[in-house]
Amino acid sequence: MISLWGVALAVALTLIPVKEGKAGGASSFSFWKEVSNMAQNPALGKILLPGMFFQTMAGGLLLPLLPIYAQDKLGFNPNQYAFLLLAGGAAAVLSFLPMGRLADRLRLKLLLGAGFGMSALSLVLFSTARSTPSAFLLAALVGFSYAIVLPAWNNLLAKIISPDRQATGWGVFATIEGMGIATGPALGGIVAKTYGITATLFFSAGILAVLSCFYFLYPVEKFFETRDKAH
Repeated sequence: MISLWGVALAVALTLIPVKEGKAGGASSFSFWKEVSNMAQNPALGKILLPGMFFQTMAGGLLLPLLPIYAQDKLGFNPNQYAFLLLAGGAAAVLSFLPMGRLADRLRLKLLLGAGFGMSALSLVLFSTARSTPSAFLLAALVGFSYAIVLPAWNNLLAKIISPDRQATGWGVFATIEGMGIATGPALGGIVAKTYGITATLFFSAGILAVLSCFYFLYPVEKFFETRDKAH
């Protein structure tokens, strides 16, 4: 499936129409050229890329393993697993609006650090869940943690992308995040086969914990302060 995804991406890039330039010439889209141009912004390489790839990879690690974990460790049937996912999704949906308002008022590094840290903690706690109520409660905590991260993360992306490159920038970012999603399940399968499914939860939590420390400690706002002074 990953190979087919790569082939589909390559075919899609060749089918993008050529756009006429201002001087009457033709200019074609190049993914790697766009990445190279955007990487000239120091905020992209130092702030965005670590979180962009690794947060989606951390989630991808668990995608193929959660149904097995829920069945083997928690004794859930498919219906219970569906409601477990619903609990996490409902907690996220209910939290997006208030967390979005906080993202407009608080420093982004605080929300990102807290969100990634809470995600890591909730995954570690989820590995200890053995009863249905605790599993549902911790699934809701995971969803709440995601709701803390997402509005702050989108706010951060919007601050860094140039206004005249919004569509292209979001497309490039989505591609890089997609690479993390594609890499995660393959790596998660290797970790689970070697060390067990529970180890995959801890591995994912470890990645999120590192991201939490990074965004707590790194002076994220200095890039925006410099840009605002320049304007």
